[in-house]
Amino acid sequence: YQYLSQVGIRLGSNGAIEFDEDKFRQAYESDPAAVEALFTAYDAQTSTTEVLEDIDPGISIQRDSTVYASLGFGDLFDQLLDDLTDASIGTVTLADQRFQTQIDSQTDRLELIDQRIEAKRERLQREFLAMETALAQLQSQQGALLSLGSSLNLRGGA
Repeated sequence: YQYLSQVGIRLGSNGAIEFDEDKFRQAYESDPAAVEALFTAYDAQTSTTEVLEDIDPGISIQRDSTVYASLGFGDLFDQLLDDLTDASIGTVTLADQRFQTQIDSQTDRLELIDQRIEAKRERLQREFLAMETALAQLQSQQGALLSLGSSLNLRGGA
């Protein structure tokens, strides 16, 4: 047997594992060794290579490679979990690192936008203050002109 579905195990439409006990019994009765091998097979050979890998300046390690002739479902599942959860190169770890990189990038972008907004706010405040100052001077000049005009009217009328 090569697939779990051949022995009555499959994923349902909702993602739940479904077990067909009759199909499993039939498969086990017809070939118990094959059913057991589907779950527990393990035939691996580890070979050490002479190639050294530099992991840091001055630090080299020897790489071992493992070749599997056959693996049962349990070992395949174990390898899948290791691939997902490995602390240094696991899928979840790498995805987390990518997400963190994106979050950091967006945080940097937001900080830049905040700096631009702050600079624009300061510029607008300076412009507003300059306009207020100019308006105050104009009002002062207007008052002086009105005062001068009324004094001319008083002289001219007398």
